[in-house]
Amino acid sequence: MATLRKAVLGLALLATVALSFLDGPLLAPPSDGLPVRKLSDGRPPAQPAAAGPGALVPAMAATATARNTREAYGHADADLFAVRNWQPVAPAPAPLVAAAPVAPPLPFRYLGKMLNDGQVMAFVAQDSRTLLLRQGDVVANYQVVDITTDHMTLLYVPLNQTQQLPFGSAH
Repeated sequence: MATLRKAVLGLALLATVALSFLDGPLLAPPSDGLPVRKLSDGRPPAQPAAAGPGALVPAMAATATARNTREAYGHADADLFAVRNWQPVAPAPAPLVAAAPVAPPLPFRYLGKMLNDGQVMAFVAQDSRTLLLRQGDVVANYQVVDITTDHMTLLYVPLNQTQQLPFGSAH
């Protein structure tokens, strides 16, 4: 029984070696170099119709793309370790639109008011100076437009903008 077994294994070995050296249609690869798949009944699957001469089927196209990629990185001058940025490119910033100029904050602080000959006058502080202002006075680019019992309206002359200085409720 052991000799029969050795004989069968030896014949299988010889057949394998002989088939490996055989260069005939039985073992010839397909013309495109891709392995042929077969259905469960042994038939090859139907191939899609080519669009024209030299058209690639999807499997061949994928193989060709992979080869092109490998060839691109296969050159000695390709830098495989180059730094690459995969972040999306930020859109260009919108052009800056200049904002309309605004008058600076009032440099005055309300101190008090007084009534003189029916005209209201206001005492204000500017830095360390105390000023007595009447309607029409001009001080530090500001013109006094109006003084009422609860606020003073000032015009910033360079920009022609009005501002109000409220009077405190205690005064």
